[in-house]
Amino acid sequence: MNYIRLDNTLSNNPTVFVVIAVFNRKETTRQCLKYLKSQIFSPIQVIIIDDGSTDGTSEMIKTEFPKVHVIYGDGQYWWAKSMNIGIDAALKMSKNNDLILTLNDDTIIDKNYIDILVKESIKFPSTLIGSLNLIDGDPLKIFSAGGKYDLLFSNHIPNLDENEIYDKEILKEYFATDFLPGRGTLIPIEVFKQIGLYDAEKFPQYIADEEFSFRAKNAGFDCIVSSKALVYVKKNRAGFENIGRKLGIKDFIKSLNAINSTNNINNRINFAKKHAKYSSLFIVINIGKMLLYNFVSIIELKIRIKFSKKI
Repeated sequence: MNYIRLDNTLSNNPTVFVVIAVFNRKETTRQCLKYLKSQIFSPIQVIIIDDGSTDGTSEMIKTEFPKVHVIYGDGQYWWAKSMNIGIDAALKMSKNNDLILTLNDDTIIDKNYIDILVKESIKFPSTLIGSLNLIDGDPLKIFSAGGKYDLLFSNHIPNLDENEIYDKEILKEYFATDFLPGRGTLIPIEVFKQIGLYDAEKFPQYIADEEFSFRAKNAGFDCIVSSKALVYVKKNRAGFENIGRKLGIKDFIKSLNAINSTNNINNRINFAKKHAKYSSLFIVINIGKMLLYNFVSIIELKIRIKFSKKI
């Protein structure tokens, strides 16, 4: 396809390339593009990678959002390869001071969202800037605010506890972090030029975003979460409703090798080999924790099923 640069002659702003991977969520994607179209910041260039949707997603974009660039996948790209293709397209169109925003289509953003991120980027140059992720509802609750890795004992140490009530009056403005999700992270072009793209071979679906930001930090780039830049996550979004879902034993065994599972053992081993000083120790502890958590969950599920049959 042909890529056309937006006209930047009327503004000194960098171009923000918003890169989103989508698959078979036409209405969700439509809503996300409406949020992006209403942004007060300009210029924005949206690149959608549609990895084989069969629900008319690409046709909808072509009809309703003709300025959006759509790249078509074959259904086997998964998240990391999709994002790499979109980012590569952005790099070919970009200037050195431009920025790439990775985003999920199943999120909600305010009209000043990108404007806030760009202002933060001006304040903190050469920095990856993540968003404060909130669970949409009343009251708003924390979903993700970054944190630290304990690579010795395989721990995520979050900056804020998940499901903590959001109170903007007491939050710090910024949080240093070791990892950032693909769900609302602004990345300077120079980061990709220095460290490359997502590792789609080792992390085709999950962990690729966190591994990339951690790799960037190790290369000397700062990573922060701004509590001013808010991304709202719907409770019923695809994937979110499965967080904490209790798996049966058969599903759990399948999940250990499934690309679209956070339990995937290969992902955990690959991360340890790339980043842990004592990779064998990390692997034993990390996989051990995952097995123990799921074993307890399976037992709890069996007990609940058994108890419900007696009622």
